[in-house]
Amino acid sequence: MNLDQLELRFRDDAQLLPYMVFSAGRSRTMWLSAFLTYGICVCHFEATAKVSSLQEVLTMLSIPGMGAAETLAAPAWPLLLTAEPRLRAVVVRRPTEEILASLVAATKDQIELDLPKLRHTLEYIVRALDKLSLQPQTLTVNFHELEREETCRAVFEHCLPYKHDSGWWKFLAAKNINPDVTKLAALFLQREEQILGLGRECRHLMFRLGRQGHFSHLTTSTVREGALH
Repeated sequence: MNLDQLELRFRDDAQLLPYMVFSAGRSRTMWLSAFLTYGICVCHFEATAKVSSLQEVLTMLSIPGMGAAETLAAPAWPLLLTAEPRLRAVVVRRPTEEILASLVAATKDQIELDLPKLRHTLEYIVRALDKLSLQPQTLTVNFHELEREETCRAVFEHCLPYKHDSGWWKFLAAKNINPDVTKLAALFLQREEQILGLGRECRHLMFRLGRQGHFSHLTTSTVREGALH
């Protein structure tokens, strides 16, 4: 694809804005990171598991065309939307029990899961997703609807400045793009100290900024619950 062809794909209302996909896991997050890596746009996968500070996340989002698809970041959404009000957010919803069943199937005979603890964590993330879905710049879709091109079109054009590319969707729709759950779990375990440290930083900022009224513009009155639990 040459530059002239790429320019023709921009929509009339196109803006190169930061974007993030939020889910509670096992919700085609990695597939969406591939789908939203298009043209000059790059959608990272699980970036918050690979950084050590909130500033690193904000620096990434300040680069034109950069986005991320995340399963850990939802509780920090008030910080992200306050620091970057232009952020285009997508929430992918999937029932907690379906996510758990998918995790059990993907890790069978490889990892012994602490299901009560995992369920508690997922419910915590889901509550954050509920609140994020209320925000005007958030598009909320159902996991199962991502099998339909019209749903993927909405996600594509919500995040990117391009017209939906049906050929790109058809190319990826047939591909099973999932992370290796055991490798992802190993990454989380390896970086547990940094992830917990990022969570503490976010909780501290949430509490301090909430007391100072910096979240008053958000469509919820309970934004101090915590971040990256």
